[in-house]
Amino acid sequence: MLITLYSLNKYYRMGKTNFHALKNINLEIKQGEFIMIMGKSGSGKTTLLNILGFLDKFNSGKYIFDGKDVSNISENMRSEYRNRYVGFIFQQFNLIHSLNIFQNIELPMIYNREKVSAEEKRKRIMSSLEAVGLGDKANSYPNQLSGGQQQRVAIARALVNNPSIIFADEPTGALDSETSRDIMTVLSNLNKQGKTIIMVTHDEDLTTYASKVIRLKDGQFLTEV
Repeated sequence: MLITLYSLNKYYRMGKTNFHALKNINLEIKQGEFIMIMGKSGSGKTTLLNILGFLDKFNSGKYIFDGKDVSNISENMRSEYRNRYVGFIFQQFNLIHSLNIFQNIELPMIYNREKVSAEEKRKRIMSSLEAVGLGDKANSYPNQLSGGQQQRVAIARALVNNPSIIFADEPTGALDSETSRDIMTVLSNLNKQGKTIIMVTHDEDLTTYASKVIRLKDGQFLTEV
């Protein structure tokens, strides 16, 4: 099992009270699954995604990742896990407009402690770009690309360190329907190649791509199919 959660709880301090964002979450995710997490705003889906991706901590429960208990690891170790095992895709692309596409994709490799030669770095960046159909855009800048192309760049950036899991938070939320389908085709193909995809969305039409759909309401699992 790649990920197992046991009775996970998350609270946020709001004034003098605690907001119970996630309530006794139990979850198993296998390597190679395509998971979609759905729910209304405030249901806890992004909070769950951030915890799974080592961006946020939780208050109680247990998180087992690839057979290791990572519930109480240090911030340095959380950063290490993010750099080594995780790739992130966000709704707003989060590209740096002063850098060209090659340089944007290079950023996760700069933060990764793995020592890679310049030639190997270039090979991996170009391979990631080619995987999303943008092998000819390495020298372009984000403002020269369409929204769909920018999201493809964000996917390439998520791939460059060869992560075990790709976490996607509303990756089609800022795109039109046709471009959304293109992005989902890219993610689906990556999943078929063995990548585990965990994606937050509110779009019911996208559930056909998933191997498992998790629905949250008020911080609790409503259904899991």
